[in-house]
Amino acid sequence: MGTAQRTSKDFSDLETLVERAEMKRDAYSIAQLRRFAENHPSLFQITDSFTKEVHNRLIHYICSGNIDQKVQLKRNIEELMAQLIDNRQADVLSQLMCHEVTTAFLFMKYMDTMITRHIHDVNAIDIRMSDFASARFSRAIKTLHRLRSILPDIQLNLNQINIKNQDSCLQEKLSYQTLEDTNYEKF
Repeated sequence: MGTAQRTSKDFSDLETLVERAEMKRDAYSIAQLRRFAENHPSLFQITDSFTKEVHNRLIHYICSGNIDQKVQLKRNIEELMAQLIDNRQADVLSQLMCHEVTTAFLFMKYMDTMITRHIHDVNAIDIRMSDFASARFSRAIKTLHRLRSILPDIQLNLNQINIKNQDSCLQEKLSYQTLEDTNYEKF
C-alpha cells in the first residue's frame, strides 16, 4: 500500500474515531482516539497545516483583509491557544482539541461577521449555521474538558462571551461558570 493510500486510510480511521468520540463522549472512545493519535504522529503535522490554512481564511474574512485587525486577531488566537495549553506537556490529542476549540471560536466569529454584513439577506439556514457554530464551540470545550478530566464540571454561558486576561490585551475569551456557582430557578 502506497503512502498516499495509507494516509487516506488513516484519515478515514481518524474520522470514524473522532465521530464516535464526539457522539459517545465516553472514556473508551477517547482512549481509542488517544492511542490512534499517539501511534500516528505524522497525521498531526498534516492536520496542523490544514488548521492553519482554515484559520488564515477565516481571519481574512472576519477582518475584511485589514492587516492591523488580522494581526490583532491572530495574536488573540495565539494567546487563547497558549491559555488552553497552559504550560502543559500536551499530547497530540490535547493539541488537536485545543486547535478545534480555536477553530470553533473563529467559526463562531465568522458566522457573527457574516450575519452582521448580510443582515438583510439572513435566512433560516444562516441562523441554523450560527447555532451550529455555537454548539460546535460548546462541544469542543466540553470534549477538551473530558479529555483532560481535571477540571470541575462546567456549565457554559454562551449568551455573553467576555474575555479578560490580566497579563495581556486579549479581548475575547471563553466564559464559564462552575456548576456549584450556578443558581437555578424553578419555574
